Amino acid sequence: MEKALREILRDGTPAQKLRATEALLKVGLSAERLDVAEHRDEQQQLSREQLIALLHERLTGTPAGRLMLAGLAERHGVINGTAVEVRE
Repeated sequence: MEKALREILRDGTPAQKLRATEALLKVGLSAERLDVAEHRDEQQQLSREQLIALLHERLTGTPAGRLMLAGLAERHGVINGTAVEVRE
């Protein structure tokens, strides 16, 4: 397609040259929009661990969230602590 458009730009009539130029501009703009969308999507992608940390922070980061978490833990007998691996 590019080769045909270049030939038209070199040997075509003024009307053909105008249409070829418009086609090239549309293709270029479409490619640019795709690049921008891909870049935006790459920036928004988070790893699984980052998503879990973000959800945890948003759900438990407020005083009401901490109260709700404490109530759920108490109701279900959850003990809050840290696990440590012991090697002998």
